[in-house]
Amino acid sequence: MDKNDKNIGGLMGGGIAVIALVMLIAVSFQNGAIKGLNGKSLVDIEPAAGEEIHPETKEHAMPAPITDCGVYDAWIGKTVDEALVEATGKIYRILPPGSLMTMDYNPERINVHLNENGIVIDIKCG
Repeated sequence: MDKNDKNIGGLMGGGIAVIALVMLIAVSFQNGAIKGLNGKSLVDIEPAAGEEIHPETKEHAMPAPITDCGVYDAWIGKTVDEALVEATGKIYRILPPGSLMTMDYNPERINVHLNENGIVIDIKCG
């Protein structure tokens, strides 16, 4: 056995140990044996504020954010008027095609999407 054979054997042994550890954690999690810092099972975690639990699967899920800004739909099809958008008193973003934007959700923010000619094509809150 040369030096390379020992390295391969060591890697395989380490890989098996990792697989065994992952399997142990998975089985423990399924049985509710893994506890959080408060000593409660991670399987039976209470829902967060605003979070819903699916009645059949018992999975936690946050409700989908509401992005429809219906009140501003009159702007669609018109040239953007930044003074009008600013007059709403809300945080806003005017987004020409290809604009980069953060993905944080802010229900108070108006996102005004434009086409290449500066015409409003969509308005979303968030």
